[in-house]
Amino acid sequence: MDKPDKRWEVSSEEEELLIKRCQRGDWQAFEELVERKRQRIFWIAYQITGDEDGALDITQETFIKLWQRIGRFQRGRKFNTWLYRMVVNGSIDYLRNKKRGAGGVSAVEGMAEELPSIQPDAEKKLLIKELQAIFNCLASRLPPKQRAAFVLKEIHGFSIREIAKIMRATQSTIRNNLWLAKKFLREQIERHFPEYITWINRK
Repeated sequence: MDKPDKRWEVSSEEEELLIKRCQRGDWQAFEELVERKRQRIFWIAYQITGDEDGALDITQETFIKLWQRIGRFQRGRKFNTWLYRMVVNGSIDYLRNKKRGAGGVSAVEGMAEELPSIQPDAEKKLLIKELQAIFNCLASRLPPKQRAAFVLKEIHGFSIREIAKIMRATQSTIRNNLWLAKKFLREQIERHFPEYITWINRK
């Protein structure tokens, strides 16, 4: 699935009309709303879970829930916050139910041997791709809420305040989750992938 298209990140009068039509049972309007949100929902689910098949299932379940609950959506609330809460909760539940063991230390060490060393002129896109692979491997060992907060902040660019609303937590809780996640990831990268730490320190 392609990465999210910024054009669909709208909360406009047009979108409000779509939501109203959905609340009246208009299936065509719902299909259009799904098309607008589908990519972002998938990528949030995928980057939290690290599992493409799981992310596809979570995306489908999120839109089923959306159709079932959209009639209760209250005007004046932020639709995206409400929708993103569904996918984040679904992703956290998925991680909690998933058996652990696929991303342990042995997997990290094996990955360190497979990845090429960074060259000074390495393309940024390749570096980011490699870091994403490292993150997926390491983040499987993070508690689900820490991983979700990290993904929303560092990958999707949500503010602390927005994440707190999505996850129904205090801003101090989100900051603490982010601090713990970054501390763990930095320690693991310094240990297993030291050649990447200079670039990370510039972030």
